Amino acid sequence: MTDAKYEQLVKIFVLHEIQRQTIPEVAAALDLTEYAVRQLKKDPDYDTVRRERREEFHALSLSRVHVLADMAIGGLQDLALGARSEFVRFNAAKQLLDYTGLGQQALIETTDDRQEVSAFLRGFLDKHAVTISIEPQMASQKELPVVRDGGLLPDFVDASQDSDNSDSSWRPS
Repeated sequence: MTDAKYEQLVKIFVLHEIQRQTIPEVAAALDLTEYAVRQLKKDPDYDTVRRERREEFHALSLSRVHVLADMAIGGLQDLALGARSEFVRFNAAKQLLDYTGLGQQALIETTDDRQEVSAFLRGFLDKHAVTISIEPQMASQKELPVVRDGGLLPDFVDASQDSDNSDSSWRPS
């Protein structure tokens, strides 16, 4: 491929695929016919130029992103070290840890082991055991606990007052 053809293919690529001009606009800008532009785009050399230019644009974009990322990290460092608000300092430090991947590692290291939690609960329940006993004589007393719908604690009512009431799940007090 000659240098003139290479430059012409690069111009077509830039005008059509980067600047998003139509084929008639590309043809007018390069002083070619629309047919010539379409034929040059079908040329295998055009695919080579296209691939090379896309790789160059990708590398250029990555370098720009790296510069912006460095600036963002610097800004987060400034906030983590010098912000007035403790909340802002905390969130900036958290973002820095997340960016470096250390935040996730710390989270994994601080999770509780289920065996450890089970052993703690068993020991706690052994020391602070609560026993509930219901004696048969409690059932014969006049006051019986009744839980109303939507209530959390029982209301104590006199059982002799509601002996004719067939609905025993709810009793007015």
